[in-house]
Amino acid sequence: MAKYILFRDTRFYRLAPNETARDHWMTSPTTYAEEVSDDNYHKVARYLRYVTYNPDTREISYEDKVVPAEPDPVVAKDLLSSRIDELLFSFRDKAQEHINTDPKVQGMITFLEGIDRDGVESFPENFSVDDYIYNLPGCPEMYVEEMYY
Repeated sequence: MAKYILFRDTRFYRLAPNETARDHWMTSPTTYAEEVSDDNYHKVARYLRYVTYNPDTREISYEDKVVPAEPDPVVAKDLLSSRIDELLFSFRDKAQEHINTDPKVQGMITFLEGIDRDGVESFPENFSVDDYIYNLPGCPEMYVEEMYY
């Protein structure tokens, strides 16, 4: 299935996991959507790759984010716990009144609440906390930037 990164002018705007989501956000003449590979989609979604867009040439520029390793277990656990809290807040805030009727959001919230926050000892170089979370078994792999109502 095609995945899209959307831009407003030259800047990252949203993620669209399919054509329906893409079409929902195409509301302005300065909104652009480009089909991208799964790898680029996930790296942008997990904050491992920066992305910009040139509307004149329709070219996407990628820049890998340099993420230092985190060998300290206390810091790694704190990073994981903080990111889980941020994601829970973001999903709940974005869903608002739809939180009880959107099974995808409910599944993601339940998954995030069930993560063992003490289950990490370190993070390797160029591996984001989001990568850790989204690579856990059973992750629904839903990104806040994909949500719309």
